[in-house]
Amino acid sequence: MADTLKLLEGLDDKSRDELSQFIEQENGRAKIQQGILEFTDRCFKRCVVGKLGNSLDRNEETCLQNCVDRWLDVNIYLIKYLENTKKM
Repeated sequence: MADTLKLLEGLDDKSRDELSQFIEQENGRAKIQQGILEFTDRCFKRCVVGKLGNSLDRNEETCLQNCVDRWLDVNIYLIKYLENTKKM
């Protein structure tokens, strides 16, 4: 850890800014991935009941599609809301 801090201290301002931007992007990707895992788990538990077979039945497919669609709708709404809030 101390070696990492020494390396960071040796970076020029441009490199620090680039590293900071990279870390922010990776954190954003990690948050998106975590969200996908959460809604996958939630939708699967809600929609796939009983024994798993070789394929999903029609009701399970429809339920999963609706669950994912609602998750996407909510996230799109939140992104738009946050963008509008930033503009104010």
